[in-house]
Amino acid sequence: MAGIGKRAFARQSGEDDMKPVVKGSLGLACLLAIQVVWAGEPDLKGDKERFSYTLGVQLGQEIRGLGNNSGVAFDLDSLMLGVKDSIEGGKLRLTPDEIRKVRMDFEEKMKKSAKEHMAKLAEENKRLGEAFQASNRTKAGVTVTESGLQFEVLRSGNGPKPKVEDRVRLHYRGTTIDGREFDSSYRRGAPATFSVKEVVPGWTEGLQLMATGGQYRLVVPSKLAYGERGSASIEPNATLVFEVELLAVNP
Repeated sequence: MAGIGKRAFARQSGEDDMKPVVKGSLGLACLLAIQVVWAGEPDLKGDKERFSYTLGVQLGQEIRGLGNNSGVAFDLDSLMLGVKDSIEGGKLRLTPDEIRKVRMDFEEKMKKSAKEHMAKLAEENKRLGEAFQASNRTKAGVTVTESGLQFEVLRSGNGPKPKVEDRVRLHYRGTTIDGREFDSSYRRGAPATFSVKEVVPGWTEGLQLMATGGQYRLVVPSKLAYGERGSASIEPNATLVFEVELLAVNP
């Protein structure tokens, strides 16, 4: 239930999102185990050559991605020289302290770039979300609560309404305002069961409006969902749309 749980939000907001630049990646460590010396273009017919080329492609894609994400340019000749020196095991042309400083400087640039990107994304999502909410609230059948939650009754229910301490079983589908689906019990092929108080505030409020057997469309402002931080699958300041079908209370 990536789209609704408070637990996912708490985990996201408590972690440092910036990981070491090459930790856990293919990196140069794999290449150090390959006895390869650059000598022009091989024919790629042998297993050793094809395997080595595949590692090179993976490393190149990773480095290109780092460059694109950080805005920091790299020099191919210097890159190949560093790979060659490492593989040959000779004296490196930068000291360990110099290499450490280069890495630290690059990671700082990556952090700054990521923060700037997230800030711009949050600002844009806030603008788009407010415009979407303003438009949606004018549609026939849409009700806006005091908190700002918007709901539309797609099908009325006739069973009990859940209270905050209850558990519910339901089907749901979550999308962004542009229609991208990020979570769906329908897609998993089984209803979800959870406590009303253990989900994002927009859901806690919306579920208590529903009667069992009903189906609602909820438009949840970011302040009632994942806020400025977002989550692993939700961008910062994202307004979310859910179709919720309440199947049972305290199943």
